[in-house]
Amino acid sequence: MVAFSMAPTNLHLPNSDMTTPQKAKDTKAPQILQQLWSSIQTKSHLSWSWSIGAIGLTLLMVGCQYRAQDQPAGSSTRQVIDKLGRKLELRFVPEESEKAGEVIPGRQPLRIMALSAALTEMLFALVPDSEIVGVSHACNYPPDKVANKPKVNTYPVDFERIILLKPELVLAEEGIVSFETAAQLERLKISCYFFKYDRLADIWAAMDTIGVLTGHKRRARLVSDSLRRVQQTYEIALNGEGSTPRVLSLVSDKPIYAWGRETMMTDQLRLAGGANAITERFAKAYPELTREYVLKLNPDVIFGGDMRSLDSSFFNFYPELRSIKAYRKNQCYKLDADISTRPGPRALQSVERMKALLHPEASK
Repeated sequence: MVAFSMAPTNLHLPNSDMTTPQKAKDTKAPQILQQLWSSIQTKSHLSWSWSIGAIGLTLLMVGCQYRAQDQPAGSSTRQVIDKLGRKLELRFVPEESEKAGEVIPGRQPLRIMALSAALTEMLFALVPDSEIVGVSHACNYPPDKVANKPKVNTYPVDFERIILLKPELVLAEEGIVSFETAAQLERLKISCYFFKYDRLADIWAAMDTIGVLTGHKRRARLVSDSLRRVQQTYEIALNGEGSTPRVLSLVSDKPIYAWGRETMMTDQLRLAGGANAITERFAKAYPELTREYVLKLNPDVIFGGDMRSLDSSFFNFYPELRSIKAYRKNQCYKLDADISTRPGPRALQSVERMKALLHPEASK
């Protein structure tokens, strides 16, 4: 074996505040994808944007397959800095071919996996299935894709299983994966790249970053730009008219944790014509709230459970909270947590559901 070394060079990654869509290359989608999201009921003024979004999200349902090749001698490495400011070395992968399914001579894809459900969803949307070597035990979407991948326990982390899967890059999410886990992976010579999200725009930027890291920049930009366009459509639809319900979105009810101000939930609520009842800045994304604080907030709506379930649990445990507007007006609703709380490609699907709950008159 011939040894080869090259000084690592910096790899430019997208900024997390990138929000302006750029024109993506046209691509052909299989006919089955014309029915993607067909079950979602949307308004006529949203139909064109959801079509654009569906084109980008085709990659959630159908992955292009690439033939793995032996890693060529002399492949270079790049130094990258993740979203927490950590430096790591990663093998450079040239950009994929523009022609779907074409194998580029000498191109050896990264062996990659994620330790969070949201990042796994991104990977299946952005890279060929053949490059994803495994998923975590919490990953459940896309169901037909994750079912065919080896599962890795993350509580506690099964490092032995990860070693057997031989990933070159593991994607991690702040708050889901510990720094101790990342340090252990790096001692095992496995690069671990952290992402963090404060806004919806950070999710789209994360997709762009994954595209750069894996050599699928064009593919990733197609998906992220489609989602940016869908978000822009909701932005345009906001006209400032009508009421703006103040929503307390619960993460848990005993003790009371809720989505704070600097989170993607604030963006989702705004796009749905509502507002986060929490306007104060907290150090944590999901602050713990006292019952006195909730009484003071007096939210119009609560997301986190339907009226029946919350009445027997949350309000039964904190009976004094039955005086808030959300309870008195019977405005407590359950959301699909996998969609509404995961910072992944489906984050915008929850907006339409929220909008129907907050402004039912607009749905008639």
